[in-house]
Amino acid sequence: MARGHYNPPVSTSEATGRAGAGGRRAWRRRAVLALLLAALAWAGRGLVVETLGWREEVALRAAGRDPAAGVVASWRPGDPGPRRLARFLEVVAHYLPPDAAAAVVAPGKPPGEEHFVALWTAYLLPRHRVLPRSGALEALDGVAYVIAWELPVDDPRLDELLRHPDGALYRVVR
Repeated sequence: MARGHYNPPVSTSEATGRAGAGGRRAWRRRAVLALLLAALAWAGRGLVVETLGWREEVALRAAGRDPAAGVVASWRPGDPGPRRLARFLEVVAHYLPPDAAAAVVAPGKPPGEEHFVALWTAYLLPRHRVLPRSGALEALDGVAYVIAWELPVDDPRLDELLRHPDGALYRVVR
C-alpha cells in the first residue's frame, strides 16, 4: 500500500465496527459481563444481609435472648407450631362440612402470630373458606364456624362442637 493512497472499506460493518460478526461478539461479551456483574452484586447483597442477620443473632444470644423466639421463626414448615396446628386441623376437618366458612382466632396471641395461624389454617384446610378474624370476635357475619387456636373463646353466640388440647371448634348460633 502506497502512502497517500486511499483504500475504501470493504463493507459498512468494517467502517463502523458495530455490525457484523465481530460487533455481535463484542455486544455479547458486554452483555455477559453485565449479567455477571449483576449476579455478583446480588450475591454481595445477600452476603451483607446474611451477615447483618448473623450479627443480630449473635447480639441476641449475648443478651441472653433466644433469636428463634420470634413469631416468624416459629411458623416455618416443620416447626412445632405448624405441626401442632396441622394435627388439630385434621380433627377439625371432620366436623366442618365442605366449603364451610370458618373464622380463625388465636386469643391471647400477638397480631403477627394470629396472622400466621390464619395463613396456615387456610393452607391446611383447602376445601373450606378460612377467614381471619381478630381475637375479639365483633362481627361474625358470613361465618358459620369459629376455629380457636390454643385458648377457648367465651362468647354466647358460639356453640362448642369440639374441645381439643390445641384449640376448639365452635358453631355460630344465629
